Amino acid sequence: MKRFVFVAFITSGVLFGHGVGFAEERIIEEIVVTATKREQSIQDVPIAVTAILGEDLRARGVQDLQDLQNVAASLSVYDSNSSSNGGTLRIRGVGTTGNNAGLEAAVGTFVDGIYRSRSGQAFTDLLDVERVEILRGPQGTLFGKNTSAGVLHIITKEPEFEQSGHVSLSAGSLDTRRADGSYTGALIDDILAFRLSGSINNRDGYYEDLDSSDEFAERDRWTIKGQLLWVPSDDLEARLIVDVSERNESCCPATFRSLGPTAPIIQALGGNPAISFNDDDVTVGTNFDPFENIDEYGVSLEVDWAINGWTLTSITGYRNFEAERGQDVDFTNADIYLPGNTEEKFENFSQELRLIGTTGDFDWLVGVYGYTEDLDNSGRFLELSSQGPEFFDLLLGGTGAVGRLLDVGDGLRGAFDQETDGWAIFTHNTWHATDRLDLTVGVRYSNEDKDGSSVINGTGGTDQVVNNWPCANLAIPTFCNNAGFDSSTDEEEFTGTVSAAYQIFENTNAYASYSRGYKT
Repeated sequence: MKRFVFVAFITSGVLFGHGVGFAEERIIEEIVVTATKREQSIQDVPIAVTAILGEDLRARGVQDLQDLQNVAASLSVYDSNSSSNGGTLRIRGVGTTGNNAGLEAAVGTFVDGIYRSRSGQAFTDLLDVERVEILRGPQGTLFGKNTSAGVLHIITKEPEFEQSGHVSLSAGSLDTRRADGSYTGALIDDILAFRLSGSINNRDGYYEDLDSSDEFAERDRWTIKGQLLWVPSDDLEARLIVDVSERNESCCPATFRSLGPTAPIIQALGGNPAISFNDDDVTVGTNFDPFENIDEYGVSLEVDWAINGWTLTSITGYRNFEAERGQDVDFTNADIYLPGNTEEKFENFSQELRLIGTTGDFDWLVGVYGYTEDLDNSGRFLELSSQGPEFFDLLLGGTGAVGRLLDVGDGLRGAFDQETDGWAIFTHNTWHATDRLDLTVGVRYSNEDKDGSSVINGTGGTDQVVNNWPCANLAIPTFCNNAGFDSSTDEEEFTGTVSAAYQIFENTNAYASYSRGYKT
């Protein structure tokens, strides 16, 4: 996928309040960002970037990614059938749509420099945040993993040598209860510091089952994060981060007003053919409760070493993400299909090396990046339950012939796996041509290899369906027999960016940029 972006943007010289609006006291505050991998005032960065400080997020009640879109106009966050699999981030309306686990996101999410390979992996609470930076457009010459639509970069607070801590408790509608806190201090004065953070977040659901009165879309999650900061000298710094989180909740059972032409059949099977809902009373019909259980952990190590005025940065990351989810795939309270259960596992490793320096009037950056991912996905879908044969018999005339061809358990199961290996070289360079004019050129070479395979199995008594009902008449040919594929792709691509920034007045800059992004 390729994206072409042209930006013409003028920034004002000061930001009021905390960088996102007007405070009552109208305090002028400079916002420092690391969008270009250097600490710069947001005023001087020739990138369309929104920077929001952690204090502002807390003051505005922003607790997770869904809340973040309320304070960042260019960011949109969507859920579909699950938050981990169907969650989508869009910047300027551009994003990857769908719940195909094999598709990487067009909007890349990074937490402390570590790439989260799917948007849904970042759909957790925002914990101990220092700053959030939203960069619009391709950013492949600045971040290790290429992105085609933009970057959401979450920077959390580092350990400090001065002891401090906080605890926050909040409550709200739907019996919302949230607690979070952190504590930091020195283990060895001026050499080794630690930080421990955690949060618990619970909320009742707002969908109600019309038969059982069970509630869905509830929230039950916790996160623990530990850090060590080692500063053995003025030239060397290392930051180790370990985080563990768990989510046990449900998402997004389908609401509907009418089942249309199938309503009489659903009613004949004892189900409710029409479910009404309004803003205050959302009811759903389901005979299998939706669920989503997620376990995730990660380890990262960032080392910064100052060498003769240059800075060498190494970022190593490992992440493991496992999800088990299920829902009633016929979306009625009739017992037509067995629940569609899925088990999914991502295992990611990444290594990034960057060297940053200044030579004369040139600020330069060169980097290399390596990345691997193992994905395993297996599940059951479209397997007939106790009323399935009768439903299809009634749907196709009610003669009884179709019902005799189908058995409980007939349907499909599938297993999918995908392995990704990629590496890249990138550079980003700015020439300060005059005191007012900056010219930037960035180039990236990406190489990525993906190997994927699948097996789709018919289950139950599908052989008799094959013998009595030609596969050509079925919407899903693999319903009749086992099918699968083995496929691979090896792609390489050059991408880059050019921009010009000019300081019109002391507090007013203008810039224009062109960038090209890519993802396999």
